[in-house]
Amino acid sequence: MNIYSRIPLNIKPPNKAEATASNFADWVYEQTHIEYKSNIPKHQKEERLKQGKITHELIDFFFKFRWAHEELKPGEASDWDIIFSDGDGNNSNYFLASSLKVNNQALRCKPDVVLKHKSLDKILIIERKTTRMSDKFVPKDGWANLATQLWCYGWIDEWLDCKDVTLVGQIWQRTWANSLTMLQSHPFYQRNDIRYHDSCLNWFQKYGGEFVRLPAES
Repeated sequence: MNIYSRIPLNIKPPNKAEATASNFADWVYEQTHIEYKSNIPKHQKEERLKQGKITHELIDFFFKFRWAHEELKPGEASDWDIIFSDGDGNNSNYFLASSLKVNNQALRCKPDVVLKHKSLDKILIIERKTTRMSDKFVPKDGWANLATQLWCYGWIDEWLDCKDVTLVGQIWQRTWANSLTMLQSHPFYQRNDIRYHDSCLNWFQKYGGEFVRLPAES
C-alpha cells in the first residue's frame, strides 16, 4: 500500500501512541502490511539498514544514479555536506518535531542521513530500508510507512525554516544469501507537496497525533 492509497476502514489507533517517528511508522506498517504479505514474510518487519557509519563514498555512489541527476539538480555529491548520520543505529541523540504532537509531546525523530546543500537553501533527508523485493515490485510512491516516517523528519525543528526539504527513501534489496544491493527505486517526496502532506497527516491523526502550525511557518 502506497501513501496515496485509501486508508483501511477498519484501522484502529494504537493502545498507547508513543511520540516517536519510528513507532508511528511501525504502526502504519502494521495497518498496511497485509496488502503485500505475499512478498514479505509475515514475521519480518522492515529493518534499519545496518551499514555502519555512512561514508562519503556511499553518498557519492548514491549521487551517481540517473535518478539523482534528474531530481536533485544540482546533484553532485560534492555539493552536499553530511550534517547528521545515525551510523549503526546506536546514536542516542534525536531531534524534535514540535509541529507534530502525540499526547501533547513533541515527536522525537532520528533520521538515517541528513544532507545540506553547500550554497542553496536545501535539505535532503534519507531513510534507508531493506526489502527482498526487486525494483519492479517497489511502488513508485513508496510504502505508506516509509512515506509517513520521512514526513515526520521533514518537520524537525532545525530545518523548519528551510524552503526546500526533499525526503528520499533509499531502498536496499536483501537477497536470500543476505547480501545487500541498492535498488534504482528511490521513492521521494517534497515537504511542501500538499497532497503528500495531507495523506501523511491523515495517517498521523488516525495514530492519535496532532499537527500544530508553528509561527516559523507563517
